[in-house]
Amino acid sequence: MDVSNESALINKLKIIELALRYKEYRFVEILASNLSANKNLDKNTSNILLEIIYKNYDQSLIMINNYLSNNVKAIDNNDNYEISIENDEYSVCIKNIENLNFEKIRRYCNNLADNNQADKMAKGFAKNGKMYKALVYDAMEQFLEDLEDENLTIIDWGCGQGLAVSLVLDYINEKQLDIEIEKVILIDEDEKALQRASLHVDVLKEDDFEIEALHVKDRELEKELDVDDSTVTLNLFANDVMPVDFLDIDYDVFNEAYFVCLSHKNKNFVDDVHEELCTFIDISDVSARSGKVGMYHRFERICKKTDSGDNNIQEIDINIDDDEILF
Repeated sequence: MDVSNESALINKLKIIELALRYKEYRFVEILASNLSANKNLDKNTSNILLEIIYKNYDQSLIMINNYLSNNVKAIDNNDNYEISIENDEYSVCIKNIENLNFEKIRRYCNNLADNNQADKMAKGFAKNGKMYKALVYDAMEQFLEDLEDENLTIIDWGCGQGLAVSLVLDYINEKQLDIEIEKVILIDEDEKALQRASLHVDVLKEDDFEIEALHVKDRELEKELDVDDSTVTLNLFANDVMPVDFLDIDYDVFNEAYFVCLSHKNKNFVDDVHEELCTFIDISDVSARSGKVGMYHRFERICKKTDSGDNNIQEIDINIDDDEILF
């Protein structure tokens, strides 16, 4: 087993150990079931999972403690691995655009596409930019003003080239909200997309904040999430893809957190993300909507981390006409 997989295994066993200590046995069984799907488990881990299957929880806790005491060690988690900001002709051109915003980048990408000079990402920006703006802006209208005077960490899960987080930055700037961005974390398995997402965030930010691009390999983060627990965390799921296993997320880093899941056409993705989140943390719905924003179909679920897990918002169908859009 390589060190990256060994590190992931140890983290999962730590979570199971904690659940066993608090006698959350249903949660233990879910975690063990997910872990048992790995065909490359060593014999000791397999024996631990077998004890859980037979509900020998006390024995399995002893075995996990022994395993961790013998195997927890300094593991190279690629802490020095960094994704650089894209630096090429595309970056030079958009940096030279005056009063830059999301829409001006979209128009530039559209010009590239019209002249057959656009790469795949620029074509995607030109084609889908308006749709993303309609969906993201309308989602931000539901709650973001409530975060006035807060410090914010934004995590874009499966960010692609960073369209969703870029629109959140533009929305905050356009509405002149008193929200201070402390950090933006970009997560994706495509290194080139991460480089471009980092570029888009860098050129659109009005204040100085940290941009961290985390690469995903085999659905595992190559570096752990580093979130200031004094900030509100805004989690974005807007590209119909979740790059990591929900089981591998350290939910303890989310002190106060919002989760925004959007899709133009994939209701199953929105529902699946919500279901996974409900498995690991208590959340309540801020908004649960389907329908249209202007000409664009939209499925949306916006949730907030809570202590009680109360959820009283019913899913509704809403259609918003073009002349009612607020931008």
